[in-house]
Amino acid sequence: MGELASKKISEQDWVEYTQRNEDAFRCVGIINDIVKELQCKSVLEVGCNVGNNLFYFRGLAVHGIDASEYAINLARKKYPFVVFRVEQAQKLPYEDKSFDFVFTRGVMIHI
Repeated sequence: MGELASKKISEQDWVEYTQRNEDAFRCVGIINDIVKELQCKSVLEVGCNVGNNLFYFRGLAVHGIDASEYAINLARKKYPFVVFRVEQAQKLPYEDKSFDFVFTRGVMIHI
């Protein structure tokens, strides 16, 4: 489990963590840019693990799903502004067009 998985992180913690892991988080920055450019109001991450990618989207309607109940419980503690659910990626529990932007990062290799 990642070093930030067990605690609620501050913006400064996040900045320092992403600087140390620049390559790993570059795509999340690109996703954030796309979400802003499209003026999205809602975001869903499929396979969110402990929710670290969703930090960027504070202020939007943010949702994350993951198959791991353990990961979702940690995510709920760290990011109370996000709606988390334990769900399978293969069968999303939402109606079509429920979100302006849906993404996944590093999940497809597990399916």
